[in-house]
Amino acid sequence: MTHQSGRMEVAKRQRFTHLHKTQSRPEGNLKRMESSVVFLLILVAITFTTDHGSCQTIHASENPVAVGSNVTLHSQTNVTQGAWLFQNNIILMIFAGNPFITDSWSDRVTYESNTSSLAIRSLQLADSGVYALQALNLFHAELTLSVRVPISNVTLTAKATNLVALNDTAVLTCSVSNGTSLSYVWLMNNTVVSGANVQLSNGDATLTIAPVTHHYNGAFNCEVSNGISKATSPPLFLNISYGPINTTMSIMPTESDHIYRTGSNLTLSCSTLSSPAATTEWMVNGIAMNKYGPWIHLINASESDSGNYKCVLHNAVTSRFGSASTMIQILDPLEAVQVNRVGGPAILNKPFTLHCEVTGTVNTIQWWRNWQIIVHDNTTIIDMNNKTLTLNAIQHSDNGDYKCQAFNSVSNMTSSPYCGHGELWAGDANYHGTIPGEGRT
Repeated sequence: MTHQSGRMEVAKRQRFTHLHKTQSRPEGNLKRMESSVVFLLILVAITFTTDHGSCQTIHASENPVAVGSNVTLHSQTNVTQGAWLFQNNIILMIFAGNPFITDSWSDRVTYESNTSSLAIRSLQLADSGVYALQALNLFHAELTLSVRVPISNVTLTAKATNLVALNDTAVLTCSVSNGTSLSYVWLMNNTVVSGANVQLSNGDATLTIAPVTHHYNGAFNCEVSNGISKATSPPLFLNISYGPINTTMSIMPTESDHIYRTGSNLTLSCSTLSSPAATTEWMVNGIAMNKYGPWIHLINASESDSGNYKCVLHNAVTSRFGSASTMIQILDPLEAVQVNRVGGPAILNKPFTLHCEVTGTVNTIQWWRNWQIIVHDNTTIIDMNNKTLTLNAIQHSDNGDYKCQAFNSVSNMTSSPYCGHGELWAGDANYHGTIPGEGRT
């Protein structure tokens, strides 16, 4: 040790001794004490080393901590020479295991010399900050203490609660009467609020939904916490007017092609999503029917009831319209089907034509011979929407019972077998078989 450093060590010990004696007096000289502290701080600044690489740590009995409560800062290692600091200002100095507490902290702290722990009473917001334990020439450990005000009286307000979907913006603000270091969670129907149109501002205390949609129709709460307390606002209800949307029409009884037999009883109904409920007006072929409400009935429907039916819905609050439409066809069932000959009788090797005569609206016709379906080929021609059957160059093998079967969407009917009274197979004197349809009525 050099002569100069030896003198500094002696002076330092003298100052610690002087400070101890000064604090032990009931009414010590404040100025002399302050001078001793200043001198000692100079010595501390020279001799302390800050080892931030040390594994030594300090911890708080509670952190964060409520204002007005107490906290104890604990050290892993007992310190015999050093200091406790707050925001780089000395709370107390430790020499030979004994504390020397500064005046500003003397009525609120207690030092435990066996553990080097520091107890602080009646914490205030200003006590938030960085606390450090400096061990002379050994280590420097820090922690950040947060003193917070417990939360009370959480309330939720809205710029407006009656809103129109896609037109308006919802703005909700969460407030507290007391509380610091606040964190907010927004809930709707007990689920965290989310969505691309959701924005948080004002430290998350303000919720904005732009534009608002009908999905946000419900009860909102804000939940506020700060690590020492938690509170939730009473619910606030948003009434979102929307619609009509997703409008559909249904018909009972159900037919996939919406084609019905005359005499049917039909019920047409329209459904939609709308708040408040939308009014419904009915039209057919673009003409108002002067019928209102979610459904109408067609009783004993006739062909004249065929047409394009449309329901038009209107929401008076949103000023929006919705509609749905469908084409309905009412058909009479087929009344009669008969096979008639066209032209002369059947002559061997000559064309022979039959015609299917149908009374009623027909969609398709099918030809039969001896209960076998006749198909179009080189010698059999089916024409005019299947209404005519021509046997080109008729042969003996064409003999048999000929029928036509007609179809529409509500019925089908088959003719009686074709009858050719008195017809002869001219040109074949040796043929003694049965003429097509001969002798049948």
